[in-house]
Amino acid sequence: MLKTISFGISILFLHLILVYSAILPGKMDLMIYLDLAIAFIFVSGFAISYTGLKLGAETFNLRFLLTTTLQMLLMLGLIVVLAFNKIEGVKVAGFSAIILFVLLLALQSVVLIKAVNKK
Repeated sequence: MLKTISFGISILFLHLILVYSAILPGKMDLMIYLDLAIAFIFVSGFAISYTGLKLGAETFNLRFLLTTTLQMLLMLGLIVVLAFNKIEGVKVAGFSAIILFVLLLALQSVVLIKAVNKK
């Protein structure tokens, strides 16, 4: 579990390095806040889902679906809040956040499915 969380956070750090070096477009301060929010969303969601492994398959499935849905709603809600506040560069930041979200969601799903199959 810690390997997966550290790998996900390293993906976010790589994203910040690419933005800082101007390889990827975007405002650095906005990207820092977005990456911190994404890290919080995924670490807390991963912890909730992972604790459901010990409670049985049905409980794990319910927790996994609920966590994934809440993560998606939080991410899209965060982008909507940025859009309504008319933050400069929200299109680039939103697109970048969605790409990071999909990558981390795929990573989280694969790791949790492997953990269920081991059990």
